[in-house]
Amino acid sequence: MALIFDDYLILLKYIKYSKIIIDAYVCTIIREGLDEKV
Repeated sequence: MALIFDDYLILLKYIKYSKIIIDAYVCTIIREGLDEKV
């Protein structure tokens, strides 16, 4: 049971970090797009 719970916590951490990376990536693309328009 503890092993499954640990895996679940690792998965949650991975999802959280993935979201941060994706958000940063999207923000960078949007900024570059705005810079090109201006």
